[in-house]
Order: sequence, then structure tokens, then C-alpha cells
Amino acid sequence: MRVSPVVMRALWPVMGLLLGSSGPAAAQEPPPAPTASVEAGVETDTGRRYLFRGLVYGDGPVTQSTAWISAGGWYLYGWTNVAVVAGPGARTLDEVDVGASYAIERGALTVEPGLDIYLYRLSDAERADEVEAGTAEVSLAMSYAVGPATLSTRQVLDAGSYRARHFRELGLAHQRTLTPGTASRSAGASAGRPRSSTGSTSGRSRRAWAWRAWPCR
Repeated sequence: MRVSPVVMRALWPVMGLLLGSSGPAAAQEPPPAPTASVEAGVETDTGRRYLFRGLVYGDGPVTQSTAWISAGGWYLYGWTNVAVVAGPGARTLDEVDVGASYAIERGALTVEPGLDIYLYRLSDAERADEVEAGTAEVSLAMSYAVGPATLSTRQVLDAGSYRARHFRELGLAHQRTLTPGTASRSAGASAGRPRSSTGSTSGRSRRAWAWRAWPCR
């Protein structure tokens, strides 16, 4: 069968496109798999005393430092508490904490299970009183975003030296964009209370309300 030259001229671009897309020269490498971003940081803060969940663990000034890394939903950290002026028989570096958590996001809901390990360098007086030298906690944090507001809760259960103690926290935060794509302001507050099934008033089992608020920034 003879094909008209006019038809051939019309088919050449189509044939060239088909042959070019199927030939080796036009073969394309598959797009690279997305890589999880890695973030890390070191933070240092100072305070007049060591305050944790509404309880005072040291009356003198302290320096508290955190080193952390975050990647693929994982968050790992190390934390230290250093007494600026250690009391008689006390250690300057008196606490080292490490922990990990994993964030699972489903739309506006974020669920984050975690594990925290507390290691204490006891003073001579604490050793004499047979205070525990460490403990561990498992936790489950959940947050739900509704527009610019985020409602959060965190449940903590001691799985080490202070079994059956738990801490509950409820928080609310609000964020507002000042200039699209450049700046935002946020403010929030949270409240929590440690609980003890035995009613003990010693160590981490003491009951107290812990309030925390952060102004617009």
C-alpha cells in the first residue's frame, strides 16, 4: 500500500515522539526517593532553682542544657542539670536524662509515645536516706489542631522506681500569622498534676499542681 507524502509528513512528528520516548537515549532515571529531613540543636538555660512539675528539687541557681536530634518522626534528647553552687556532699552535675519519642500524624491529630530515663547523682544525705538513683517513665502525648488553636494532653506513667505514679497534663495553644510566610505569634498554657496511688508524700510521688504558660512570641 502506498502512503501519500502528505500523510507521511503529518506522521513523522508522531513517529519521532514515539520512537524517542521508547529509545534508550530518552530513558529517564526514576525520581530519587524523598529523604527525611534531620534537625538537631543544643540549648542552655539558667534558673534560680530546679523546678519540675510544680516541685522544687533544688533551691540554688542551676544551668540546664539539652542536646536533641529529630528525623523521620523520631525525637531523641539528652538533658543535664548542673548546680551552680553545690551544697555540702552534693554533686555539681546531679542529674542526666535521656529520652526518645515518635510522632505519628493523621491529619489534624498527632499521637506521640515516648520513653524518658532519669539518672540522679545523689548527695551524701540522699544516699543515707536510700533515695532511688534513677527511674524511667513511659508517656503518650496527643494533640489536635483546630484552625489556629491546638489542644493537647499528655499522660505519663512511671515504669521504674516509683511504680503506679502518673502525671497528667492538658494544654491549649494558639498561633496567629502576622505576615504571610514570614512571621507568626503563638501563646499557650498548660496545667498538670502528678498522682500517686499510695498517697505517699516523698520523692516524685508528691502531689502538686504544675502550671506553665508562654506569652506571645
